[in-house]
Amino acid sequence: MKNLILFLSLLLFFANCNKPSEPNPKADNRSKIVSTYADMGFVMYSDAVSEAKKLQTEITKFINAPSASGLETCKTAWKASRVPYAQTESYRFYAGPIDGTNGKETYINAWPLDEAAMDYVVGNTVSGIINDLVNFPVISESVLFDNNQKANEESVVTGYHAIEFLLWGQDLSTTGPGNRPYTDFVDGGTNQNQARRRLFLKTTIDLLIKHLEEVASAWAPNASNYRKDFENPANVKVSLAKILVGLGKYTKGEMAGQRISVALNLVSQEDEHDCFSDYTTQDMKTWQIGLVGIYTGKYIKQDGTTVSGYSFSQFAKESNKSIDDNILSKMKASSTSVNSLTLPFDIGISTEPDKTTIGSFVQNLRLQADSYTDLINILDIKKEFDTLNVD
Repeated sequence: MKNLILFLSLLLFFANCNKPSEPNPKADNRSKIVSTYADMGFVMYSDAVSEAKKLQTEITKFINAPSASGLETCKTAWKASRVPYAQTESYRFYAGPIDGTNGKETYINAWPLDEAAMDYVVGNTVSGIINDLVNFPVISESVLFDNNQKANEESVVTGYHAIEFLLWGQDLSTTGPGNRPYTDFVDGGTNQNQARRRLFLKTTIDLLIKHLEEVASAWAPNASNYRKDFENPANVKVSLAKILVGLGKYTKGEMAGQRISVALNLVSQEDEHDCFSDYTTQDMKTWQIGLVGIYTGKYIKQDGTTVSGYSFSQFAKESNKSIDDNILSKMKASSTSVNSLTLPFDIGISTEPDKTTIGSFVQNLRLQADSYTDLINILDIKKEFDTLNVD
């Protein structure tokens, strides 16, 4: 009898050992969120590279034959290049490929900047690297890379906003953007060192493309890169926490705080994000599109096609629909307020009704950021989130 019991026990033991583990839909769906986020990141940054290359093409045409129409075409291409990149801003603030170790964010989108670090300004016709032939006899990628933010955080000489300044010049108008003459790039034209100014413009766009390509490659599928570890099943909960930490800090601290509230409260044109081109209002709308896209798992490429996948929204809907409803309602309120803006930001911060609307957008963004925290418990990532969410 004892032998029979032992035999049956052994059969049961081995049967349990050979029994396949039950699938865990919740864990699988968490992994799907991470994969969708990674897919979108790769496509967004790849789009940013493509649009930057279009800008590079127009800049090349312009510096080879400067003209008023050529300069305007470059400005249009710069604005188009901002659309995909502005949506990638949600991929910051958790030490990822854009702003982690060796990240190039400060070379890509650093702001605000001191124009005098690059070129002439009102009151100083010989300021900046362009006009300093003694200390900077050569203008090259390594020179700009080594001197970006070297003196201080505002001594920016690379990235989108450096290019913006080179194309528009200082914004000295209360009703419009900067108005740099195209003859600043014509030998014997306005101001001095026109050839060096052309070279500086070429070098900044070349560097921007290289740095964007570096970030895009970190999100490329099927490669030994940041994405591979990010999607590793063992790291999924940490990766989800990173995403939410980044979204929260970007929405509430960076967007609502640094980029909008400072200028709004001080009524300061100088604190506008795209202060040379007066493009900030459109950038704000695109930042919000990026945030909504990450939550809903949808990105519309520059060619009009859509990339989509399993999202935070789907997970929340399946776990606790009221959470999804709440987040979507907060996002809708933010989108409605920002999309109703009609004036350039530097005018809107002191003109009704846009001033009030900008203030409402700030408040809605803060509520939107707070709503993200409802995802922490249903995703079961509180420990990971609390560990990462430290200043």
